[in-house]
Amino acid sequence: MAKLRQIARAAGIIVLIIFIGWTLMVPDLIRVAIVSPLGAFVASGLFLVEMGTVWMLYDVIRQKRPLIPMAIIACIPLAFVWYYFAKYRSMASHD
Repeated sequence: MAKLRQIARAAGIIVLIIFIGWTLMVPDLIRVAIVSPLGAFVASGLFLVEMGTVWMLYDVIRQKRPLIPMAIIACIPLAFVWYYFAKYRSMASHD
């Protein structure tokens, strides 16, 4: 039962992050892409940052690590870069 609650909580956090990213970034991306190619490039980068956060939370769930501390860290911009170098890359080298 506790496992099911953790999965539901993780799914809720990921859906919330995707929803926020989608509602904030996609309309701006479409609007800015029409006006300026440079603006489209910047908006695409911001959207990729959002997807990096989703990847980080997905990997935390997949590795069965504590979710809540990582969800708090995921609120920091570009935290997934830290996660890649500090956690993910070190786990891959041990395999």
